Amino acid sequence: GTMFVTKTRDFKNCHVRPAWFKTMFSVRTCAECEAEKTLALTEGAQVRYTLKGNRKNFVILSAVGESYVSFYPYSAERGHFSTIINQTMYLTEATDLADSTEIARIATMSMAPRSLITFVPENIIDNQFPFAATTQKPKNMDEMMFSTKKYIVNVLKTAAQSMTGPAVLAEGALFPVIAVTMMRRAN
Repeated sequence: GTMFVTKTRDFKNCHVRPAWFKTMFSVRTCAECEAEKTLALTEGAQVRYTLKGNRKNFVILSAVGESYVSFYPYSAERGHFSTIINQTMYLTEATDLADSTEIARIATMSMAPRSLITFVPENIIDNQFPFAATTQKPKNMDEMMFSTKKYIVNVLKTAAQSMTGPAVLAEGALFPVIAVTMMRRAN
């Protein structure tokens, strides 16, 4: 048969309300998403899997992953903007592995520990291209954090100036995205 499984991260900020199935007829959903109304920045992610087989032997036919960031600069009533990223994968071919099939070793990678919500930047952020991280290490972490904070304040001031008045500038739409990216990097 076909099974559908949803994996949701961050139950406090529900993207689509997760449900716990006790039986076929008993379902419990999470509470109202109050955090989204009070937090300025909320994040969440979920992956929807389509499986073929049974609980012990199955093949993943597809996986649809969605993550989102919502930014409420003032309040939920005064508006917000959200970014949603969708990654979809489909199985195109499946074959049985022979017992003698060699599996290539994957080189170990050293990565700094991170989490979805907090991240202290390790690289210098270029003000012209905030989405591209450089490989150059900062001389002093305190100096970098001050520089990042100063840059975020300048971006927010520029955004406020460009989004007020009789004519809203077209480039004003980019400022909130840059500000959220910088705040996520700076924590």
